[in-house]
Amino acid sequence: MEQVFSAVSSLLKLHRATQQRNLGIRTYKVLPLTASSGLIEFVPNTMPLHEFLMPAHERYYPRDMKGGQCRKEIFNVQSRSVDTRISTYRSVTDRFHPVMKYFFMEYFINNLPENSTIVFKWSLKEAYNKLNYMLNSKM
Repeated sequence: MEQVFSAVSSLLKLHRATQQRNLGIRTYKVLPLTASSGLIEFVPNTMPLHEFLMPAHERYYPRDMKGGQCRKEIFNVQSRSVDTRISTYRSVTDRFHPVMKYFFMEYFINNLPENSTIVFKWSLKEAYNKLNYMLNSKM
């Protein structure tokens, strides 16, 4: 739809009457997650998650299953029993490790000045300790 909106806005700018009335359709950017879904882009200079995730799987877990193979295995059992679907899901997740944590390490922690990194790691440790204390004191 974004492409349609852009085309209509371009057409509206071609005609004098619509130019005088300053007519147009407000457009937005979409961050594609898959071929059929995405997030509306609110922040400039962003990248689709898929653009990071697939190469990251190759980089950090080269012996893992490929994304397409995971989708195929899960798709093949979608009409079977719940137990079969759960066991297939667990089998796939055992062979396809999460890599989103590396996104934050590559793009945020490694790009901070050294003293900011120390403060960031210290604050994470403090938050973890407080949460751990609260959980243990309630039990």
